[in-house]
Amino acid sequence: MLKSISPDRCFTSALAVLLGWLSLAHAGDDFPLELGTYLDTEPAEPIGLAFAGDGSLVVGINSDFVDGNPSSGSILRLDAVTAELLDTLWSGSPLVDFAGGSGTSSWAAVTANMRLLGNTDGLMLESELPLPGGHSAEAIAVCPGHVAVLSFDSGVSDYVARLYTRAGSEIFDSQRTDTQVADIACDPTTERVFLTGYNQVSANLQLVFVDGLSYQGTSDWRAYGTTGNITVIADTRGRILRRTDQGTLWFGGSANGGQNAFQVDPLNPNMNALLNSFDQYNQPFNLGSVNIAFYGQLDPETGALINGQFQLARLSSGRGNTVRINALDVDNAGSLHVGGTSFASMANRDSLSVQGQTVAPYAGRDPSLMVVPDDLGSRTYWTSFIDANGQGDVIAVAAAGDQYAFLIENVQGTMLTVNAPISGNDLLDSDTTDTPYAWLGTWGNVISSDLLFADSFEL
Repeated sequence: MLKSISPDRCFTSALAVLLGWLSLAHAGDDFPLELGTYLDTEPAEPIGLAFAGDGSLVVGINSDFVDGNPSSGSILRLDAVTAELLDTLWSGSPLVDFAGGSGTSSWAAVTANMRLLGNTDGLMLESELPLPGGHSAEAIAVCPGHVAVLSFDSGVSDYVARLYTRAGSEIFDSQRTDTQVADIACDPTTERVFLTGYNQVSANLQLVFVDGLSYQGTSDWRAYGTTGNITVIADTRGRILRRTDQGTLWFGGSANGGQNAFQVDPLNPNMNALLNSFDQYNQPFNLGSVNIAFYGQLDPETGALINGQFQLARLSSGRGNTVRINALDVDNAGSLHVGGTSFASMANRDSLSVQGQTVAPYAGRDPSLMVVPDDLGSRTYWTSFIDANGQGDVIAVAAAGDQYAFLIENVQGTMLTVNAPISGNDLLDSDTTDTPYAWLGTWGNVISSDLLFADSFEL
């Protein structure tokens, strides 16, 4: 039974095995990017993306900035190989969230007060329905047969989770009193809606939670959410939920230090969690107060942790540094794709390249893409994509079979480009930090629309 966690309890043993770690498999140094391009020469805020049924990409962006804020949003369909614009599926007010689906559920998006749903093959807009009055959208999720929406009710200052049929009929709404609810997901197999966020449990502690709700809106389980009889001194927050094509439920969160709730079992905080680590970039020692990331697979039936791992950067001194998770998805082989932000420095930072191009020196904020196999026992890739003075964040990832894509919000300098119709040299003003630029990357066995018949079979 775990009574307490010492802040430095891992430090001595970690140093003892550090030399052994250096011999383990590590991230591939050259990343096999097929396409890396900007989506516009003018500022644009990337929101999300998904693969359509024919292998093309559906991308949500915001644009037309006024005083640093976007005034319009668009949902575009692009060729995954060339980034050619195939169709504009929707345009209107700025998007708040965009979610790729699983199975036959395509994609969904929300503006502040409107729900948008793609048809089952993702090639067209199926419906455009308003949210209840007084509610502002926070997040959306789509799964076969259903759409789940998280909103904030300004009348009672609470979050509300709602589940709808594809046709727009409400199945349930659940008012939440949690301090913050950050994301939502749904699963028709177990008939559950999932929520994550945090609660301010004391003046000095924020505590993560993940909830599993039935399709009647009642709570079936809560993972994390209590400290038991352990000592936890670092804030933890839930950030991301992803129900994948394989029916797995992945969760991403953050911790402000190593003595945190992710080190204990989410259903029994008096026990150690069964976590996977193999080097200093997923072992939370020598940290201080920095924000590190955590990702874990939960059993959607019970909330039990199946596998989990930390992710953090390291300064040249060996001190831990900040990594944030913004997006998760799982590919056909079960590998987890993790998109986010890394500060100085990710593993092998000085030797990274993208299709033979050297990643530029760290400039203060690396867009981070990491791929790990399903057992979390090694690291296939972990890389940045910056060119001269580049900074940004990977804000979305998508995997459909063996096709992979991701979006970067570029906030300073430029990103590397590969087979790009729009390069960093084409941007109107890449030195400003007032407005972002949208950058799209694809890799794996992406399919060009030129190679498809109308019935979506390859030529």
